[in-house]
Amino acid sequence: MSLARVPGLERAVGEAFDQSTAQQIVDKTSPGRLLLIQSTNLDWAFPAVFNFVTAAKKSLAENNTESMTDVVLASAAIPGMFPPREMNGFLYVDGGVEGNFYYGSHPSKPVNTFGGIWKRKHPDIPIPKTRYWVIINGNLRESPKTSETGWASIASRSLEVSVGSDQVVALRQLYSIADLTQLRGLGQVEVRWIAINEPLKDGVFPKISDNKQMQRLSDLGERLVAIRIPGTQPHLDVLTMRSFLLMMILSAVSGLLLFSNRMSNKQLMNS
Repeated sequence: MSLARVPGLERAVGEAFDQSTAQQIVDKTSPGRLLLIQSTNLDWAFPAVFNFVTAAKKSLAENNTESMTDVVLASAAIPGMFPPREMNGFLYVDGGVEGNFYYGSHPSKPVNTFGGIWKRKHPDIPIPKTRYWVIINGNLRESPKTSETGWASIASRSLEVSVGSDQVVALRQLYSIADLTQLRGLGQVEVRWIAINEPLKDGVFPKISDNKQMQRLSDLGERLVAIRIPGTQPHLDVLTMRSFLLMMILSAVSGLLLFSNRMSNKQLMNS
């Protein structure tokens, strides 16, 4: 399937965006907020972070949503499930191929960090606190289960375990960067993360096209936010959720979760 086009997916994602959506994104992010979506540049073997506000502004200027749908489809291009997206002569796939968490480059060069740049440009003003709020769409690690011996089952299970392990390592690295930043005197850093505590039967990764499962997880996420952030309502739309975050790293699974309640598996596969 990954070598073929999936017109149903393109159509469903395209229908999720219109000029009104683009305008809302621009309006909600204009007071200094960023909305970034991560993919992987397969040719360069490097993370590709797209400014979705820029894509929304381009959509408004050109009166079409192609710039937005291209970014989402690139982020949702899970190898083996959905085809890569070609943009500007490069192939892009799921951001999780490079890593689900992307929190900047050159971590070993203090002058290139947020705190280093701030000190250089605003030496008399205290460095603002940096907050990383990470939302993990599923369990932090895959739940234990007896693995089957078929090659397809082994490959699928290995991918599940690999993704879970990558998330644990990425969180540890993020905490290490936070500690190192404070030790260098480059500002305070706060790291918070949330995942689903209840073991998910059969794992969440293979069920991303299960509309019922995705809606259940979406509802659970809204309830968790209402519990963890006092004063919020049980129902939160996507733009409101984003307004809580200084930085939100979206992986391919995140992108699919946004649209899963608007499409069924049948819609994805139909031409």
